[in-house]
Amino acid sequence: MALETTFDDLRTRLRHLDDMFGALCVTVVEDRPLERRLAGGVDGQVAAPVERAGDKVLEVNGWIAGAVESATDCSRAAAHPVDIEGARRALTACHEKFSRAAQEFSSELVSYERIAELMEFGEDRGGEPRAWTTGVIAALEQCRAPMNDVSHALFLCWQELTERLGIGGVSVQTTTIGQHIRGAAVQASQASRRLA
Repeated sequence: MALETTFDDLRTRLRHLDDMFGALCVTVVEDRPLERRLAGGVDGQVAAPVERAGDKVLEVNGWIAGAVESATDCSRAAAHPVDIEGARRALTACHEKFSRAAQEFSSELVSYERIAELMEFGEDRGGEPRAWTTGVIAALEQCRAPMNDVSHALFLCWQELTERLGIGGVSVQTTTIGQHIRGAAVQASQASRRLA
């Protein structure tokens, strides 16, 4: 697969994930249930599990949005004429941001403790909070496959980039006479002659 195509695929997969998290943000933050206390409480407060989920979804969404920007930089660097160093820097930035998003997603959003906390919140309150909790958990589950797709796309980008770097590689060999500097193509030609 060509470098540009691989990087474009990464950007497409990250945009899809970003869209999914945008929809998740609407569900978790804008459609969240509010506490309604009639005796002495403050109407309109947000329960702790709901607030915690909203904060984490917004944080992960921010990391994913940053990864999309870096993936766009990757695609620009991979376009003709290819800027390998620029592509490497942009891919590194993209990978760092996505890794942070993936870490927060797995440890703070879909961990057993967080899912149990949300389920308990929905069961305790019933009605609208229960429906909200069910929707949030389903939406989080739908994000798992796109997260894995992005992770795989990052792997393919690194693989393609390192292969590209290996094609134009230079070898330095020290002999008793001095140094010989040869391109990878010359070495491959000499190796094939030796095998013949």
